[in-house]
Amino acid sequence: MRMSETIEAAISSPEGEVRRLLRSDRDDGFGLLEHDSGGWTLCIPAGAEACCEGEPVDLGALRLDPSGERRMPYSFGRQAQILMDGFRFEVRAAS
Repeated sequence: MRMSETIEAAISSPEGEVRRLLRSDRDDGFGLLEHDSGGWTLCIPAGAEACCEGEPVDLGALRLDPSGERRMPYSFGRQAQILMDGFRFEVRAAS
């Protein structure tokens, strides 16, 4: 049986910040992070910038879905950020 993973996700804007802890065995997702059968996926909107572990993500290498978002598998334990129009979405393993 696979152990539950806990992820901390946050959405920040000039007006404030919302943080949430997500467990892989019971949460559907939050913000730009979706839970699917294979784990977690970050959904990166058109016009956004993304980085993983402090390095820019090559968005052109990611699959484009019909909604216009790029989909990037999230590996548990890594830190990722998506920046767009004054908003920041962050995800990382909960400490």
